[in-house]
Amino acid sequence: MLLSRPLYGWENTEGTINNEGPHAFVRDGKVYLTYSGGSASSYSYVLGLLSADASADLLDPANWEKSLTPVLSFYSVEGEYGPGHNSFFTDPEGNLMIAYHGETALDGHIRCPGIRRVHFDIQGRPRFDLSADRDLKPELSEVTLRVKVRK
Repeated sequence: MLLSRPLYGWENTEGTINNEGPHAFVRDGKVYLTYSGGSASSYSYVLGLLSADASADLLDPANWEKSLTPVLSFYSVEGEYGPGHNSFFTDPEGNLMIAYHGETALDGHIRCPGIRRVHFDIQGRPRFDLSADRDLKPELSEVTLRVKVRK
């Protein structure tokens, strides 16, 4: 069953019209499916996202929600251009990781592999755009707060 077709401008650039290279993961009762869109031979290659409730009929396109904007693009992380064709894996600590390819220059055509941790925002949606310098240090993952109330 085809779940998506290119509808948005960012999926239709430089004469390339595609939704390709899907890869999925499941978290908290939702299925997330990334795909590549845009021009595969340019900095405008990006990742889009489809999501659906895991209990829904996943073969019914009406059960899927499509992101209006790319979830990983040349705007996402400085120095990385044209991210696309990704996969997911879990590291030894249990973190969900994304592996993808990108280019190191806006006008480059040499694809290089990249890996980063997938984060989840307050609504539980995946975030693929946090660079290593924005990643939370493990020693800061637990915060305690002591409140003293005075009259």
